Amino acid sequence: MRNTLLLIMAALTAVSEQNPICLITAPNIVHLGVEETVTVQLQGATKPTQITLYFLYQTDNNKDLSGKKHVTLNEANGYQEVVKMSVIPSLYEKAIKNIGKTKTIVPYIQLAAESKDFLSKKKTILLSTKKGYVFLQTDKPIYNPGENVNFRVFTLDNYLLPVEESINVKISNSKGLLVYNQALRSSKLLQRNIMIPDVETAGHWMIVAAFINHPMSNSSVEFEVREYVLPAFEVKIAALKPYYLVTEESFQFSVSARYTYGKGVNGIAYVRFGLIDGEGNRTHLPGLEIKTSIQDGVAIITLPTEDLRGKAEKQSIQHMEGCNLYIAVTVLETASGDLEEAESTSVKIVTSPYLIDMSKTKEYFTPGGRFSILATTTHPDGSPAPYFHMRASVSVTFVGGTQESKMEGSSNSKGEAVLTFEVPKLATSMDIKVFAEGGDKEVVVSDAKMTVSAVQSEGNSYLSVEIEHVTLEPGGTMTVTLRDITPPGTPRPAYIYYMVLSKGRVVQMNRVQRTELTTFSLSYSLDLVPSFRLVAYYFTQAPEKTTIVADSVWADVKDICKGQIEILPFKEHKPADLVNVVVRTDQGDKVALAAVDTAVYILNKNNKLTPQKMFAYMNSYDLACSMGGGKNYQSVLQDAGLTFITSWVDTEDHVRKDYSCNNIRRPKRALNYHKDFSDIINKYPDKMEKRCCQDGARFNNLGLSCESRHAKTTHKKVPCRVAFLKCCKDATKLRNNIKKTRKTYSLARTDGNMDEEEAIDEVTVHLRSYFPQTWMWDIVDVEPSGLVRHSIAVPDSITTWEVQAVGISKTKGFCIAEPKPLVVFQDFFVSLRLPYSVKRNEQLQVKAVVYNYRTDSMEVTVELAWVEGLCSAGGDRGDKKVVTVPGKSAVPVYFTVVPLVIGNIPIQVEAYTKTARDQIKKDLKVTGEGELVSIQHEYNIDGNAAKSIEVNIPPPPNAVPGLESDAYISVKGGVMGESVENCLNLDGVDRLISLPKGCAEQTMVTMSPAIHAMRYLDTTGQWIDLKAERRDEAQAMIQIGYGRILTFKKTDGSYGAFLSTPSSIWLTAFIAKELSQCRDVIPVEDSYIQQSISYLVSKQLASGAFTDPNPLYDRTMQGGVGGFEGEVSLTAFVLIAMHHAVPLYPEGQGSEVRYAMEQAKVYLGSKLDSLERPFAVAITSYALSLTSPGEDAASMAQTKLRALAHCDNEVATCHWEASDALRLSGEKRANLVPQAQAISVETTAYALLQTVAKGDVLYATHIARWLTKQRQYGGGFRSTQDTVVALEALAKYSILANDVEDLDLNVEMCHQNGRKQGVHLTKRNALTLSAFQVNPGSQITINTEGKGNGTLSVVQTYRTLERMDLICSFYSLNVSVEGEVKYRKNADDGPELYDDYNYESEGDGNPSDEPMSRVEWFDLRTRRKRHARQEEERENSLVYTVCVGLNSGNSTGMVIVDISLLSGLKPNMQDLEENVKSTEKYIDHYDIAPNKVFLYFAVITEEPQCVKFRAEQISPMGLVQPAAAEVYDYYNPERRCTVFYSAPQKSSMLSKICQDNVCSCAEGGCPKSKVTYSKHMEKETRRSFACFSPVVNYGYVVKIVNSSDDGVFKHYTTILTKILQTGKDVMQTGAVRDMLKRKACDEFDMKTDSNYLIMGRDGTISDTTDHSGKPVYVLDNTMWMEEIPEERKCKATKNRKACNMLKDFMVHYELNQCSI
Repeated sequence: MRNTLLLIMAALTAVSEQNPICLITAPNIVHLGVEETVTVQLQGATKPTQITLYFLYQTDNNKDLSGKKHVTLNEANGYQEVVKMSVIPSLYEKAIKNIGKTKTIVPYIQLAAESKDFLSKKKTILLSTKKGYVFLQTDKPIYNPGENVNFRVFTLDNYLLPVEESINVKISNSKGLLVYNQALRSSKLLQRNIMIPDVETAGHWMIVAAFINHPMSNSSVEFEVREYVLPAFEVKIAALKPYYLVTEESFQFSVSARYTYGKGVNGIAYVRFGLIDGEGNRTHLPGLEIKTSIQDGVAIITLPTEDLRGKAEKQSIQHMEGCNLYIAVTVLETASGDLEEAESTSVKIVTSPYLIDMSKTKEYFTPGGRFSILATTTHPDGSPAPYFHMRASVSVTFVGGTQESKMEGSSNSKGEAVLTFEVPKLATSMDIKVFAEGGDKEVVVSDAKMTVSAVQSEGNSYLSVEIEHVTLEPGGTMTVTLRDITPPGTPRPAYIYYMVLSKGRVVQMNRVQRTELTTFSLSYSLDLVPSFRLVAYYFTQAPEKTTIVADSVWADVKDICKGQIEILPFKEHKPADLVNVVVRTDQGDKVALAAVDTAVYILNKNNKLTPQKMFAYMNSYDLACSMGGGKNYQSVLQDAGLTFITSWVDTEDHVRKDYSCNNIRRPKRALNYHKDFSDIINKYPDKMEKRCCQDGARFNNLGLSCESRHAKTTHKKVPCRVAFLKCCKDATKLRNNIKKTRKTYSLARTDGNMDEEEAIDEVTVHLRSYFPQTWMWDIVDVEPSGLVRHSIAVPDSITTWEVQAVGISKTKGFCIAEPKPLVVFQDFFVSLRLPYSVKRNEQLQVKAVVYNYRTDSMEVTVELAWVEGLCSAGGDRGDKKVVTVPGKSAVPVYFTVVPLVIGNIPIQVEAYTKTARDQIKKDLKVTGEGELVSIQHEYNIDGNAAKSIEVNIPPPPNAVPGLESDAYISVKGGVMGESVENCLNLDGVDRLISLPKGCAEQTMVTMSPAIHAMRYLDTTGQWIDLKAERRDEAQAMIQIGYGRILTFKKTDGSYGAFLSTPSSIWLTAFIAKELSQCRDVIPVEDSYIQQSISYLVSKQLASGAFTDPNPLYDRTMQGGVGGFEGEVSLTAFVLIAMHHAVPLYPEGQGSEVRYAMEQAKVYLGSKLDSLERPFAVAITSYALSLTSPGEDAASMAQTKLRALAHCDNEVATCHWEASDALRLSGEKRANLVPQAQAISVETTAYALLQTVAKGDVLYATHIARWLTKQRQYGGGFRSTQDTVVALEALAKYSILANDVEDLDLNVEMCHQNGRKQGVHLTKRNALTLSAFQVNPGSQITINTEGKGNGTLSVVQTYRTLERMDLICSFYSLNVSVEGEVKYRKNADDGPELYDDYNYESEGDGNPSDEPMSRVEWFDLRTRRKRHARQEEERENSLVYTVCVGLNSGNSTGMVIVDISLLSGLKPNMQDLEENVKSTEKYIDHYDIAPNKVFLYFAVITEEPQCVKFRAEQISPMGLVQPAAAEVYDYYNPERRCTVFYSAPQKSSMLSKICQDNVCSCAEGGCPKSKVTYSKHMEKETRRSFACFSPVVNYGYVVKIVNSSDDGVFKHYTTILTKILQTGKDVMQTGAVRDMLKRKACDEFDMKTDSNYLIMGRDGTISDTTDHSGKPVYVLDNTMWMEEIPEERKCKATKNRKACNMLKDFMVHYELNQCSI
């Protein structure tokens, strides 16, 4: 015994004399610039020891990357310490810069540990550039094209505290193209927005934000872009279970269809089914369709499993398990004919209704310890399946045998179960199976199994870390058991050490003295959120070997923020109520609020910023790769996210290679048994062909044959066109078969027609859902009390809003509150729907809808308030009606009104009962009759001018009488003054060019002028004179334009006019040029421009020229593309574009571009002699001046250009003209030569650019003076190209001439009446002087004096029912409107089958309630036609047919048809969409503006092309006035044709809808006939009218020659046969005058060839003139209108006296008038 003690003491003495053993741990991924935790520990030390730690970069000669940390370990700190250190970014940047040119940069650094006594080691560690947190939030997850996306960026450090840093924000569109790329200063919370282009295709956009120089810190958020529209009612599919168990006989689900106010829909449901495999491929299952009725909004559907399996096998799907069931439902409401759809894909087909997940169970166990099986039971959709009885069977393997054991337990509310058992000491592996039991002991899940292995340990020493597997709650503690297991005779450790890691950092490090069963308590701490890992270990020392015994475990923690935030609950509110949003915070600074309609999340809830997302992001810093434990101690440390250095063994082998964990076990995914993707139409498995087949089978409303429709598909590939034609013919045959065989509707279906119907089963579902804009996107400061109080009015929507709040605090960090619902509801209210605008004197029925959400019926009084200028039934008391509104229902109430005044008329409706009241007020916009037109002129003004300028503003010709016309004069300084400010924002651009902007090239109008205007203002220093926000607006507009233009980009870098049109060389060059010039204003991806340039280079001909196979631009047709000099013009244009792109190619790059430019220059030089057209010469001269300055070719081109100039020395101007005379031999069609105006502007602009490039200021001034005279009021020219080029030229000239620097100009305007107005122009007000209003019909003399020059612009606007610029010799245009009832027959599509008009019902059944055949459902859904109504609606649906063609030749440029809709209509968007996007294409694009539709045609021919679309009435209308439609060449807007069209002749829209008082009021101003034979007519009656009341200015006898009708007025052409008295209209007998009355005055008329006595005041003589310039008379109730009886009628004895009184008056009045 004594000897044993001596031996032990000797051994201990030997150990103590040895160096202590050292363990250093660090994260196995270090983050650049982030404070990391490194732990240092000594075992067996007896004296203080200092260790030095630092990071270095071995690749760069061991350069230090951090400061050196000196750590002293002693008894006071237990010989262990946690050290905080970081890699300094600036040192790392310097190091990689040093080696970047010679060596490969590797993402590894070294941790060095040095001690002078015993240690000097390094450890290689993976370096990450991830740091902190970047959170992104959008205001909603789904947007319509054309909407604004609001987004926020929150920047935080690793402790979740807000930091102000530079971040890079990138936004990609649905094609993956970068539309936004900006470096921004975050200011802790950044708020920005981006516009989605209105032409954007459906898909997902992505915002990515990262700290600059820390690319791995990127965070992203996706949002969806797609079109959605307002539904009539909402259809929902609800499965009773979230899974479909194949062992059950059938699957049951419900379909609900309800209006938004709660009422259930009665109608028919048509249900289709399909299967979706694991890859998302959908296979339709023909023959499974179910048709059933919906009563009170509900239908229960049962799908037999046997039927499903049979139809699946027909489609070669042998195994349905693992697929999702696709359900599509179409619901038709029989009363209104409204049709809505829904689809469901969430139901999974399974063999078991539950899944058991054991991924949280450790893969290694400690022999002799306790092992916990962690199992979670879920439904197939991932939702928890709670409270199951759980059983586990464990087969333990020993050396030479096995042992079975069983255990039981129960799962909690989250479906989680923990089954713990003792592990035998000699176990080497264990096979675990887990079972979940139902209530009757039936095993419902039995396939969860896993195998776990024993930890490997040297010396058979083990450590088992055991915890209670529960979530650690605030205020709670967790008991940790550390069970050390050592072989007999082995020394037990004195201490067991442990570390607690959370988010990759050591938050606690300690040791605990070993006892028989070592335990300690761990308290809840916010540092542990969202989860932590506990790593425990002890050392074993033997004379020959030192080692570690370790184990670890993962534990969950209740997710709570450090700085807590809570939204206080809301009470229910009514629409427009003021709501107080109260948020309670814990020392917050700011709270970001948002409110989203919960309906948004029905469709897409994936990218909401939630507390769960925040905690998951925090967890991303957890570097661990297992749920705990490990194969050996090295594995335990590494899998916990640690790397380590020991003093006794080299650990360099254990270096982490990947940022992610490659070996993480994930829950098992369902097997994908279904391999083949089968199409809905079996013959066409290809998706593209499937779509084409669907379109071919679609019902055609133009009545075209299949062959005619096939001709519209030339833009598609051949297989698509073949499928289209085949399916069109199949569908036609089917419809004809039904016509022959079908006599009545039947719920049953026979097998005989099954195969025929399978050809047309599936159509893409149009999901129609409406989501209003999000609301309350505000950032609010926190009060000192910690409360946020924000008062705001809720929107009018009746819905539930989800209110979200995000708090940030510089002390407590960042936190996302749990959202709270805000219910906005009103059980009684009235809504009002008005058309966008109506014309004066049109009649409409204002529709007010009274909603009653209560259960009981209500008697409601509805009142329309009286307002001046509006005729209604109640006169000045207003109009009142009483209606009964049933519970849970809505009733419309109509008020007939007639607006008599122009402007906004407030329409106020109030609805009330004894217990409820609501009112609503909206403005009715009333415009004048006819179409608005403008006349514009621009003049140059100069201080040195010798002569005055005479500005004549004549009375407007053919204006609508009684409407004011306006005229304005604008004076601006310098040549750019009139244009600059309108270049800088979107509203201004609309004034710059009054044209639609739907295609790719038109988009550039929002970019190019702005870029040149910004450069002009930068150079001249005039920003200070504009609004402070103008520069930001301009930059934002260019950014929006950039995002929109990328929508048109194709993968090869080329561009077409629209998404689906072929690429154009000219357009690609134009966009590449403009984007090159954008680069110094907004960030532009250079690679996109380079792709475009490469595309252009690839299309260059061997001669060096370019030719465009798809000419878009008609300007260059003559003197350009397509003409004899077309190649020259296009080559020069491409050369200019390449020149602007040269800076993108540094020296040594872009050799093919430079070579292409040389080839183009040689080609242009070779063609110079033969050029005749000014356009070709001007653009060639400019191209050569840019690319070959000083060379012979450039000089020769300039000489030739100036020889073609038209210079006027008297007014000092020069310009270039295009004319018919320049047509070359062989060019037959004169109509293809564009008119001079637009092409002359552009030609002259290129000449100015060339002159400015040469620096010739004097000659450039002459050109600029002519160009400014062509400019229109507002600063633009005629189309996009002439405007873009002219403004670029004028801006560059203005910069060269510096024409506002010394501006000091006095401008005097002298009016005819002697009034004078003066303006003093200086540099400070050159851009900002307001316009002056002047009276039409006047002449103004302009005198100038002083220094400098400017421009004076005049615009005159008025309304007319005629157009003077009708050039209809070129285009033919016809617009007709029919009621939908006329919209019937088709060439080959057989009968109409979507309604109940075409057959006789047999028996008593109501056929409109019966479901229809599948062909008819197909027609119904694809056309969205209305079913036969059971109750009459007052609103009509109309069909527009628009036919446009050429009278001769073909048009190659873009042609636009601009249709002003009849009052009260809105177009059917889906019809327009299908005209553009279907396989058969009728138009290239469409645009919608208030009361307008624009149709785009890339090509039109002599054969008229027709387009049909429906338009719905918003309000019933009467006496609807004609509207205008116009066709014009976009690039030559002078070439246009205008027509007026009217409502259908026999429709109610042209008749009166007013009654009684309303008519009396509306017709109060109508002329009234005086009857010669009236008993009230006395001798002095006429004289009293003429001389006393009202006193007349004129009196005539006129003869009616003829009359005409323009839809608004009836015009009478009259000849004066006798003049009794003349007023301001001085004339002779025989003069012809136009007299007119409103068409609504139908009780008054004048007969042709009859004579009338007419007397009135001068006020009835309009300022408007007729075609010959003579005044027009407007007949009204202040005039005396008396038909002079024929002589034969006066001979009757009874009539003689009356006739004589009339004759006597006329004789006496002609001689004496009012003299006695």
